[in-house]
Amino acid sequence: MLVVDDNAINRKLVRSIMAQQGAWVDEACDGFEALARCRERNYDIIFMDIVMPGLGGKEAAQRIHELYPRERMPKIVALTANAMPGERERLLAGGMDGCLIKPITEEQVADWLSFWRADPYEANNQAVTSYGDPAARGDLLEAELKQMLRVELPEHRRRIRNAYRSDDMARLREQVHRLHGAASICRLPPLQGACRNLEEALIKGKRHAIIGGMKRLLAEIDQQLDSDRQPRPPPTRMI
Repeated sequence: MLVVDDNAINRKLVRSIMAQQGAWVDEACDGFEALARCRERNYDIIFMDIVMPGLGGKEAAQRIHELYPRERMPKIVALTANAMPGERERLLAGGMDGCLIKPITEEQVADWLSFWRADPYEANNQAVTSYGDPAARGDLLEAELKQMLRVELPEHRRRIRNAYRSDDMARLREQVHRLHGAASICRLPPLQGACRNLEEALIKGKRHAIIGGMKRLLAEIDQQLDSDRQPRPPPTRMI
């Protein structure tokens, strides 16, 4: 299996779920690295984030299709935080074999792993079941993911603010999408909602809505930093 995502939190979640299912997992942080991995070995299933810097998931999937003969073509499952109407249908029409909306669940991954019939599953099954109570594993993983996001939040804030101040709307949307995925996985509804609100404003291209969305998102990031008692950047003008 291969999980491709530019966000370490997203990769850790997917990798942890697949490991609990007994799957052997490789990681790639962008589309170019995914292509390099696919040139080195064959994969049965690739979980592919859609919005990544450099080479995005759609383009990477198209190039991967050119690498494999038809009989060895891996299943490519899109991972996206975009729950807007029609997104799943667009991805499937674009060549993806499936689409999972973040945050994904263990059950969703297990459904896709039913395509995988390699022997390591049986060999590793005992180790998987010996990890303890699934709920306890889930609580521990969620705590680890939230801690990762706490550490990353100041950098998310800096990148989002810099993209806005440089009027780079494409980069701003990319950075907000990254944070949206992490917030969804960490189950932080206020932060998730602020990201979604700004993403939708950026898609529509309405300047007043983008300004309002920026204010809301930066305020929510600062709220998260305050609640976690993390050092916060000194107050500055947004624009």
